[in-house]
Amino acid sequence: MDSSQRFQYGQKASRLGLIVNLFLFLIKLAVGFVSHSVSVIADAFNNLSDSLSSLVSFLSIRISAKPADQGHPYGHGRMEYLASFIVSILILLMGIELLRSSIGRLFEPEDVHVTAVTCFMLVLSILVKIFLFSYYRHIGLMAELGVLLVSAKDSLFDCLSTGITLLALLLNHLLPFDLDAFAGILLSVMIISTGLRLIREASTPLLGQKPDALYAEDLKKLCTADPHVLAVHDLQLHDYGYHQAMGSMHIELPDDLTFRQAHEIADRLEQQAMDRFGVNLVIHTDPIDIHSRMREKLLQDITADLEGTGCSLHDFQLNLSASPYRLSFDLLVPYTTDAQETEHLKDTLLSHLKQNYDVECMIHIDRG
Repeated sequence: MDSSQRFQYGQKASRLGLIVNLFLFLIKLAVGFVSHSVSVIADAFNNLSDSLSSLVSFLSIRISAKPADQGHPYGHGRMEYLASFIVSILILLMGIELLRSSIGRLFEPEDVHVTAVTCFMLVLSILVKIFLFSYYRHIGLMAELGVLLVSAKDSLFDCLSTGITLLALLLNHLLPFDLDAFAGILLSVMIISTGLRLIREASTPLLGQKPDALYAEDLKKLCTADPHVLAVHDLQLHDYGYHQAMGSMHIELPDDLTFRQAHEIADRLEQQAMDRFGVNLVIHTDPIDIHSRMREKLLQDITADLEGTGCSLHDFQLNLSASPYRLSFDLLVPYTTDAQETEHLKDTLLSHLKQNYDVECMIHIDRG
């Protein structure tokens, strides 16, 4: 799907959500005031937050579709992530306000008047929200719009909250306490919980996250498919929205290639990454002496020392023209390994090398 189609689908879905949720808010608010039901009023304001979410989605999709400019050379795609975060904040604040009013209702109870019209409107609301959930989810997955997938989850939650509201209204007159107020509190807690969860999900791409495993694997396969590339490592990707990413990667090449040949290989792979994945990839080339038996023996020994540690190594460089020989490599250590364990492992490797080989060694620690 191209950007213009994605923009049109997103705008259409956001406009529909804005109109439908605003309509549900007005109807439920009127029904809530007539029936004196705090849970119906709470459910109405939940629909108001959905209207605001749709408005934010509408604006964010419009802004994110703007092309790159001098002030924003990577485009405006991250506006969708920011919009998802804003929607999540609105949901959280709405839940806190509804919790406050519901708790107040416990101390100042009112008689709840349930009518057939009230029940009909709530059932209708559930059916409309089921439709919106399916519609948002379909468009969100098809157009890869995260902000609509957030709205889809919220619509599914709305079905549950309205169902609880309806059940509380029907059972309220059968119980000796104000079930409507407790239902309002329960709905508020659910809204707050949803807001916190969505804030966590929305903030992850803003803070920076690990590349998708399949996406990263496809990029690595693209590079290793070249017969000259021995290995790849240090892949870093920075997401700037829909099909807008920048990244860097190291590729290992035989050191008997000329500088021009290495440059042409890197240039070709960078262009292929752009053509196939839309990634502006910068490739760094590492020369590897594939004919050195000394290098191969050192590599085998150190790899054996790392067995069972969960660590690996790359960019294994041995300079045989220096005296003593100079060895350097990157040690990839899991994030779960603390600094003390990492330092101990590094010291162990250096000690082993000093005892068995006449080499100077420099180890660079990577996390992954």
